[in-house]
Amino acid sequence: MQNIKTIAGTFTIGTYEIPKQYVCAKTPTITQKNDICEIVTYDQQITVNGHNYAPVLHQNCMQPEQITLYPLVIRQEHATLTVSDRYHTRHWKSGDDTQISDWRPKLMHRGCVPCTNCGRC
Repeated sequence: MQNIKTIAGTFTIGTYEIPKQYVCAKTPTITQKNDICEIVTYDQQITVNGHNYAPVLHQNCMQPEQITLYPLVIRQEHATLTVSDRYHTRHWKSGDDTQISDWRPKLMHRGCVPCTNCGRC
């Protein structure tokens, strides 16, 4: 388990063992070079001003055994923090209301009948 303190709070990696059948899009890491810090985590989610950013668990509806996990990526450059999940990116500001909490993958089945061509599969 590793912890790293950012301007929005403390993030961790390695607190949860990802099931072996899940394919991870990136390896969970903490990278620090000069004034740039990048955190790739599957352990936590962040809520900024009521908007939730978390890792994304995707199950292929045509081949349900294919399960992919996309991480939450936090990048801090100097006093700027960028939070990105699979679908959204947010630039954090010092006045934002922020809450960091644990996240665990959970498969959720949605009905696909009738198909609405949402692109999930």
